[in-house]
Amino acid sequence: ERRRHELPEELRLGRQAPLVVRIAKRDDTAGDGDEPPVNLRRDAVGLNRRTARAEREDRIGEDDAQEKRQTAAARNRHRVDAARIGLVHHADAAVELENGPYVCGWAIEKMSKSMYNVVNPDLVCDTYGADTLRLYEMFLGPVEQSKPWDTKGIDGVNRFLKKFWRLFFDRDNWSVSDEKADAKELKILHKLIGKVRSDIEQFSYNTSIAAFMVAVGDLTALKCNKREILEPMVILLSPFAPHICEELYHMLGHTDSVTYAAFPEFIEEFAREDNVTYPVQFNGKMRFTVELPRSASPAEVEESIRAMEQTARYVADKQIVKFIVVPGRIVNIVIK
Repeated sequence: ERRRHELPEELRLGRQAPLVVRIAKRDDTAGDGDEPPVNLRRDAVGLNRRTARAEREDRIGEDDAQEKRQTAAARNRHRVDAARIGLVHHADAAVELENGPYVCGWAIEKMSKSMYNVVNPDLVCDTYGADTLRLYEMFLGPVEQSKPWDTKGIDGVNRFLKKFWRLFFDRDNWSVSDEKADAKELKILHKLIGKVRSDIEQFSYNTSIAAFMVAVGDLTALKCNKREILEPMVILLSPFAPHICEELYHMLGHTDSVTYAAFPEFIEEFAREDNVTYPVQFNGKMRFTVELPRSASPAEVEESIRAMEQTARYVADKQIVKFIVVPGRIVNIVIK
């Protein structure tokens, strides 16, 4: 009320005249007679003070362009306080810029209502679904760390759920079969079970979701639609995406909730690799690697490596004093 008599007549009388906010860039070369344009946004509520950053800008050098952009962004904050508190009501308000376009800076900040950067989860759920939002929040990184919110990657998580759903359907037709799973499919499943069990205990949800994406891609390539594989995967994924898993669990013929299903059992025999990669060392220095069957005995490993061209090249005219084989781990050859 104290400043109301200082407002323009159309504001003081409550008329709905078009509101134009004029913002000018700072011009240090302007003369003393040049007056900056009036900022009605701040004059309307007496907010014509400069911020602390604007005052600091007077003391920084001309070469510090980055600091000047940050200061300008702080001075021209996105608050239209006059409209917010009800002094003006202009639906057709416009902003005119002088001395060229104004480029607003950016910074990674925590979500805060005071910074006007809060993302409404309801809007994300309406667009992608609650399961996509849950998965994406966990997929961003470790739960104990702060992560910048960026919706560029949320489409990838949404495509993963659609790809998982298509394992159960042939277009629009339910196509889950009761055939026996082969060794490749069982290996993919049990590697995933072991990975997820370990990651959940360590709260590494992001790496679990990455493992799900790899497994779904591998099963899609194999065109797997077998209940023996897909039903345990539904139970595995249910803590991360409960809604889609609940739906699929009932489609698989269950009447109770997937929440009460027993966690799939990890069988190491199925997840074990058929081959082992042996690093081959000469006098303690690794020279090459070789892939051999896991079932090969130490004598068979030694025989295979002795017959290789790489071994002959590194031994040359020297003699093999000792041949050490650690089954499934490493080979060390001592030469003199």
